Amino acid sequence: MSLDTPMLRLPAVLLVMVLQSCAGDPRPLPELPPEELSPEVEVPPGMGHYCSMRWPAQDWAFAWEPATDTAPCERLREQAPGGTVARAGLYSAQGRNNVVSRCADGTVGLWSGLGAAPLQSAHADATKHQRRGCVFTTAPEALPIFDAPFSLMTRVFHATGFDFAQDVPLDVADFGQTGSTTAHIVDHLGRDQSNAPFVNNHDGHDWGMVTGTPILAVANGTVLLARDRQVPCTSPIQKEVYIQHDVGSGEYLERFVSYSAHFKSYVVTAGQVVRKGQVIGYAGSTGCSSASHLHLAVARLTNTASEYRRDYSIPSTDHPPMTSNIEVYGWAAPSGFDPWAWRNHPSGALSIHLWNDGQAPVNPNF
Repeated sequence: MSLDTPMLRLPAVLLVMVLQSCAGDPRPLPELPPEELSPEVEVPPGMGHYCSMRWPAQDWAFAWEPATDTAPCERLREQAPGGTVARAGLYSAQGRNNVVSRCADGTVGLWSGLGAAPLQSAHADATKHQRRGCVFTTAPEALPIFDAPFSLMTRVFHATGFDFAQDVPLDVADFGQTGSTTAHIVDHLGRDQSNAPFVNNHDGHDWGMVTGTPILAVANGTVLLARDRQVPCTSPIQKEVYIQHDVGSGEYLERFVSYSAHFKSYVVTAGQVVRKGQVIGYAGSTGCSSASHLHLAVARLTNTASEYRRDYSIPSTDHPPMTSNIEVYGWAAPSGFDPWAWRNHPSGALSIHLWNDGQAPVNPNF
């Protein structure tokens, strides 16, 4: 994780100050009857459906419709039976979207814009050049479904964030940053963080906070696993929780898993349905950690760089490898395209800003 490196240790006095917890932190919420709980996350307004399909002999089709009661995949099947879905999911009918196109000739296209414009451009380019075997992976720039994982009245300090480089050196000048620096650690603003208190290959965010701070479910979901895991650290037990969050349904489902770690204790069990804002545990410093904090990482299971659907296998002695984890604050550099979405193919996925309005924890590094 991130608070296990000497460079991140703060003076004792400062640590006490920044980890002060304000009055009014949440307490465990009363349990609702099972029939009132739903693991589903409501689709934000303004979303539409898209569908990328392939047929034998490298034929392809790409269609979209600006509403969530539509079925572009079904329409494509009716027009040409025998196709298989390569990608399908949500896009913003009026907001910004990002599209990565990959065709059988090795061509990679990167498209960004408002509404259906980038989808139309990606389709037009592949059609104009008569490309074969094309797959179009699409994501809205923002999909507001998460609330903060702790009360926003809680005093925290941000220690580390998401690393977009992931061992692939990047030139930050490509992202609108000054100079021409080859960086091994890059944040979501496209900045070189190689010499900052940032952990290489970090797959999420760390917030330092006082031990016992309530940690909340970021969205409705189902607990995949809540466990004590043996780790090779001075504190050999790490307490962690995995929660699956489903947005939409059917072929257009978008699926995420939030991974929270270093709990002092957790109060949920595998298979339990939780709702947004429900207490799932209390902050601690178990496992590979040098101070009490929350580590939060989010994996995108659907519409990743390599596949349409992805099984989330949780190893018994480790956490899942950094493959489709995304930046919950989205890619927000002055220029350039999300490098984790295409340069690390087949790993990686398009990052999405997942916070609801006013719910993104303040981060001094941003």
